[in-house]
Amino acid sequence: SVVSLAFTILLLPLASVPGIGEVPLRELAAYTRNGLDCFMGNDPTPADDCTGSPLAPLLYFCINVTYNIFILALVKQGGALLTFLTNTVTFPLSTILFTLPWPLLGASTLNRFVILGLAIELSGIVYYQHASSKSARPEDSSSTTTNATTGKSAERTYLLTEDQGRSQYDTTLKPDPSALST
Repeated sequence: SVVSLAFTILLLPLASVPGIGEVPLRELAAYTRNGLDCFMGNDPTPADDCTGSPLAPLLYFCINVTYNIFILALVKQGGALLTFLTNTVTFPLSTILFTLPWPLLGASTLNRFVILGLAIELSGIVYYQHASSKSARPEDSSSTTTNATTGKSAERTYLLTEDQGRSQYDTTLKPDPSALST
């Protein structure tokens, strides 16, 4: 968040580049000052509506930081795939939620391209879930290895286990009973 603020300040002159922003470079200081006035709840010009400031931007900031912390925790506890799937489901939900009349935002409308995109993404999610639930789990397997220095063989068992929703293999090395008698 502090990094975002620093990059925003560093990249502010890009608002003057034609095609990216619409603020002339000579008006950039006044533009920034008007933005800070609006953040404090003051309307810099009669055409501006700064209702909800500073509560709305600060609320957004807090929710965004909390969301990022939960995403980091999800990566740590659930893995990258679960995080990817969670973020994939988040997009259609947020798109649908933005059709509701929110304070300060109002309601947005969905055009046919947005609906088509949502249908493609949701069908992909459903297909992935269906395909992953049908895929067979690997059977327990084992392999025999021989120690190069002692010449004794041992059996390594690969056992698929579930631990906190993550699949992992138990690869404990157990001596081969036939090798012990020699």
